[in-house]
Amino acid sequence: MKYKINPDAVYREINGVYYVLLPRDKTIHRFTDVGSLIWRLIDKNFSESEIIKEVVNQYDVEEEVVLNDLENFIKELVEKKILLKIE
Repeated sequence: MKYKINPDAVYREINGVYYVLLPRDKTIHRFTDVGSLIWRLIDKNFSESEIIKEVVNQYDVEEEVVLNDLENFIKELVEKKILLKIE
């Protein structure tokens, strides 16, 4: 599955950390280092499997841990309409 960033989202990278705002909810979302990496990869149209491989390589963690964390992160962003599913 692939996702895209909601075109209404306004985001900036400051010192390697992403801050995202959807004008309709007026809430600023701040991502961790890993969340910021995932955001960059989604912005580059990486698939879930490609994101998992990249996170495993950069942070030397087990693939199962990354898969679970990625699913939760994406689910939250989709629920908040920050990310949109694409086929």
